[in-house]
Amino acid sequence: MSASDEAFAADCEAADALTDDDPSAFHLKSRTMRHRDWARADEDRHKLRGRWADYFTEHDILITPAAPTAAVDDQTSVPSHQRYITVDGERRSFFDQTSWINLAGPVGLPSIVLPAGSTSTGLPLAIQIIGPYLSDRALITAAQQLARILPTPATPPVFTA
Repeated sequence: MSASDEAFAADCEAADALTDDDPSAFHLKSRTMRHRDWARADEDRHKLRGRWADYFTEHDILITPAAPTAAVDDQTSVPSHQRYITVDGERRSFFDQTSWINLAGPVGLPSIVLPAGSTSTGLPLAIQIIGPYLSDRALITAAQQLARILPTPATPPVFTA
């Protein structure tokens, strides 16, 4: 992720002002960490990649939710470290929306997100399919097969001015 020098400096200042237990701390401090900390995290990432390889010796794919909630209010005018979502009545960091998606990306696994219907109020729901490293074609085939049996995606409302 790249940012202007000014934006990065603002992120560093915001990260320094947060305690480690603040809901926004993990993501903001991760974006501004020292190289030594990054090197340790990279070593952990490689170990995790090996654990995923072990998992996929016995499983073809993994199906997860795409996010812990249905679609949420965009809140783009709110700085990212101040955004939040509500899960089961509990206020949580907006970055928790990425918890399921983050299973695959950091370790380089292919994944596909498919629409999977909608809530009773019409908000879209989705699933994620994760496959072993370099299994992109097999994952696409699995997604095509699942798409045939999943509910038809909700049609977004049309807004008029």
